Amino acid sequence: MTKKNNDKQKFGGKLQPHKIHRRWLVTLIGGRRRQVASTDGVQTVAVSFFGGSHIDMSAVTTGTIDLVVFTLMGGTDILLPRGSLLDLSAFVVLGSSNDESENLQGDALVKARVRVFSLMGGVRVRTGSLT
Repeated sequence: MTKKNNDKQKFGGKLQPHKIHRRWLVTLIGGRRRQVASTDGVQTVAVSFFGGSHIDMSAVTTGTIDLVVFTLMGGTDILLPRGSLLDLSAFVVLGSSNDESENLQGDALVKARVRVFSLMGGVRVRTGSLT
């Protein structure tokens, strides 16, 4: 029996493809400022080649934020909602990774998973709002 047929038997003869919906924010040269109001199960991927990115997700009220940032040269500034639970992983070659978010006690309405990959430039994650 082939692997494909074996998988069909495990799932009752129906294979459901795993779909990830992504929102792409791509910048070649220069900075990018983007405000995201809802996530709705969408993974946000920000790619910057030369220039940084500022991503404001402070308007998200419930759910899970899944953010992946790739930067060749430039810094990344991420603003999360106040009281969110942050899971930050960063791979930065030249630069720093600063978690300036507030510590949360108890359950959070918003859970944020942020992954950053940067060659030259740092990442700063804050909570709160711009106003």
